[in-house]
Amino acid sequence: MKIINTIEDLRLVLEASKEMGKWEAWHKHYYIKYQEIFDYKLSNLYRADISLYQHLVETMDFEVWHKTLERFEETGLYDKLRRKVNQVIEDLAYELDFDVYLLAGFGHVAGTAGLMDRPFVYYGLETLLSEEEVNRLIPHELNHMMRNSLVTQHKSLNGIKFGEMLVSEGLGTVYPLTLEGSWTLDDLGESALKSIEKYQRMHSQSDDYVSRGLDLFDMPVDDHLFKEHFMIDNSNLVDDAGQGYYVGSHIIASLIQADYDIKDLTYMRAQEIIQLYKDQIK
Repeated sequence: MKIINTIEDLRLVLEASKEMGKWEAWHKHYYIKYQEIFDYKLSNLYRADISLYQHLVETMDFEVWHKTLERFEETGLYDKLRRKVNQVIEDLAYELDFDVYLLAGFGHVAGTAGLMDRPFVYYGLETLLSEEEVNRLIPHELNHMMRNSLVTQHKSLNGIKFGEMLVSEGLGTVYPLTLEGSWTLDDLGESALKSIEKYQRMHSQSDDYVSRGLDLFDMPVDDHLFKEHFMIDNSNLVDDAGQGYYVGSHIIASLIQADYDIKDLTYMRAQEIIQLYKDQIK
């Protein structure tokens, strides 16, 4: 396992921007060096071209990145992150080599996992604000990466089936809670949707939400399905944004409560997990 901490590169960008301007400094000293990761985010998550990055960089308040540097170094979050990564490696008995990229992003993508020449995870430094975020986000993305590299082996999120994304996000949501021990419905709500109220509302209609989710199991996740089910918007707590996180976490949490092991589920195919849920829970 290799952790690529880009703090010094970011410091160079901030200094160079005073002479070169934001975009030229970022493109030369940051984007080119980590182009594979930035391009992966661009095509799989933003689904846009590089002009989006230029807009984001030019409108970025670089003072936010200055504060990111200071906070990450002063609070000891790097050491906490490294310990959490090693804990997950041991807990899930993962033996492949992989890379962990700590990059400054734009606040939209807290983390992602993928498969290039080697498995990798990306974490946005600007989102790792506390030990609580480290404890939640690090295991979430590592669970995705370990599952993908050994089970599904997707090199792109484009065309991924709805059922796989449902199960993967459910595992990623519940897994950090299992590392902490027991959890409550409120913990699930905070982890899955960042809203206990919305999670409880969906849970009161769980059969309807699960049924709708399973009906889409074999559908490729296009932009419409992604936005409807896997983008969280808590500005309106009565809408269904993020319902895929609810359904996935509900299925996995139900199996855990029926004494299935999260480690076994992590390395199990989505179809098998759903069949277990139907056989054992419903």
